[in-house]
Amino acid sequence: ASTLGGARLLEDEIERTIPFKSGDKLSLQALDGTIAIYGVSDGPMTVTANRKAFSPARLNALEVKITQDANGTKISTRIPEAKPWQDHSGTVDYAIYLPDDVSELGVEGRDGQITINGISGDRLSVALRNGRVTVRDCFCDQKVRVTAGGIDLLYDWPEQRAVTLDAELGAGSILVFIPSENSFRLHAEAPDGRVTSDFTGTKDRAGQDVSKLDETIGTATPSMLTLRARAGNIRVIAVD
Repeated sequence: ASTLGGARLLEDEIERTIPFKSGDKLSLQALDGTIAIYGVSDGPMTVTANRKAFSPARLNALEVKITQDANGTKISTRIPEAKPWQDHSGTVDYAIYLPDDVSELGVEGRDGQITINGISGDRLSVALRNGRVTVRDCFCDQKVRVTAGGIDLLYDWPEQRAVTLDAELGAGSILVFIPSENSFRLHAEAPDGRVTSDFTGTKDRAGQDVSKLDETIGTATPSMLTLRARAGNIRVIAVD
């Protein structure tokens, strides 16, 4: 336990090792807190959930439920609604290691940060209300949605596999880091902001910043990158 603003923060840790093989599915429904997911070469899956709250009753009310059936593994986080005069505290921080070729990975969070590293299965979907999503070296079809905050998409090396990446942000910024030798199709829109790319021109004929780009980069079979920032900016950065 620790103190924050004079209040005593209580916490405990739940650890589970779960049978999980290549090609299985995982869905995670979280509340407030951080989520870190790492792809590794093989199973099983390990889950660490660090629960935090300012009262024993609230800490014990934070439920982490793990179920498995023919449709895959599901991790859900629950906490009862508190009345206006009751303690509303409660976060759960997740650290998960699982086989990198998980066929489908779905992650939903409320407020906080989500980091996903090294997934190469079929599909990845991420949804967050407020905060930042960072996806690194995930070579699979991806769908990322953030209401307010930021999206960072990073690739440290070129990959021959063509993937579809669909990222949409309500308010904030999208950053994409791509090796300079990659081929891809880029469609980026920022109606109330600007789009900049190291791979193509980002000024119109009058020299003004553009809010939309639709370009094909390179000559190989391209991946498709669709980026939308409703109120914010998009930047695509070439990595050498």
